Amino acid sequence: MKIYKKLPAIIYAGSGFSIFLVLLIGASSLFFFERQKSKENWILHNYQVLDTVHSVYHHLFEMGMDKQRFRSTGIPMFFQSYHMHSDSLIADLSSLKVLVNDNHQQVMRIITLQRQFGDLLRFWQGEGVNLKNSKAGSLLSVNWAEKSKIDAIRAQMLTISQVERKLLQQREVSDTELREGTEFTIVAGTLFILVLVCFLIYFILQELKNRFNAYQKEKEMNQLKSNFISLASHEFRTPLTSIVLSASLIEKHVKATDSGTILKHCRKIKTTVDSLKCILEDFLSLEKLNTGKIKAVFQPFDLVELCEDIMEEMQHIAPAGQNLSFEHSGTVRTVNLDKNLVRNAIINLVTNAVKYAGDSTLIMLKADISATNVTITIKDNGIGIPEQDQEHLFTPFFRVNNTGNIPGTGLGLSIVSRYVNLMQGDLFFSSVPNKETCFGMSFAIAS
Repeated sequence: MKIYKKLPAIIYAGSGFSIFLVLLIGASSLFFFERQKSKENWILHNYQVLDTVHSVYHHLFEMGMDKQRFRSTGIPMFFQSYHMHSDSLIADLSSLKVLVNDNHQQVMRIITLQRQFGDLLRFWQGEGVNLKNSKAGSLLSVNWAEKSKIDAIRAQMLTISQVERKLLQQREVSDTELREGTEFTIVAGTLFILVLVCFLIYFILQELKNRFNAYQKEKEMNQLKSNFISLASHEFRTPLTSIVLSASLIEKHVKATDSGTILKHCRKIKTTVDSLKCILEDFLSLEKLNTGKIKAVFQPFDLVELCEDIMEEMQHIAPAGQNLSFEHSGTVRTVNLDKNLVRNAIINLVTNAVKYAGDSTLIMLKADISATNVTITIKDNGIGIPEQDQEHLFTPFFRVNNTGNIPGTGLGLSIVSRYVNLMQGDLFFSSVPNKETCFGMSFAIAS
């Protein structure tokens, strides 16, 4: 029963599209994740710039306070703190310049800020603010030039901070939009994939349901066919047997005056009945094989004796010009196989050779028996099998094109193949048209 047909193209297309969507969403998520990571790094970079600007503010403020403290108290600690904050401020300005190197305008502002801070330090040195010659307790008066320089520095730093805060705000908004877009893409894509997968599951379940129903119907039809074949075969057997019996009675009681013609027709009736019986046997054998009623029963028997009996029987039905012979090689005669299956297989193959080899041909049955292997071959030098037909040879109901009007069902070789498989053997053949045809069966013998 061939119910395992290919699934509809829509299932393959849907599955492929689902896999494509999963890969697409995964790639998109990875892409958005990398972009979001990059934006988060830039946001962190903005915070670093703002922290550094805040540090510059702090050091500038502390320098002014240390200046006043030392002038008021003369304590060296404030002198040291002044220079420490000065060095730190210079270092922060250098770090700030590196941090904003991707923004030309900010870099120019930092350079301006460095120059302004240098001017302020030189101004303080010119005013004695380097504190080396300052006297304790002397207070510097407020100098408008100093105030203007400090205000310019603070204005420049404020500009730098405002630019960075604006960039930070833009990047945070962009990061939020990107995160929301990523989440929407993942959620929407996942939901779409789930809907598609649910549709595919539903479609597959429907397809399986339809196939199961078709299988049930096919099973019922096969059962009806099996019952019909069994019934028809058995019903045919009775009238065919009656026909043969009647023909035999006619042969027995025929008058001598017209015996030649009547006997000729009686033989024709018997031949036709035998042919019909062979056809019925083929159908019954195939049906039993399909329903599993035929099982291999292994038991020892004399294969050589069996082959000799078969060839003796077949010689009686072979045409006058055909020569049937048997050869045996090896010292072993007994094999452990199913005798009935082996007999039926050999009879089927020899019968085919007798039917299709043609007149004036040699048909050779050979049994090669060893302690580990049995090989049975049937060779003939008849018409052979066309090369284009050889691949379909064991297909049920297939008949080769060069058989002409010779009757047959096309089931024989298929049945032989099934018999050999039941006995766990191998069936092989070779054929060269109009030269030689060989069919063989090989069986391993368990030690």
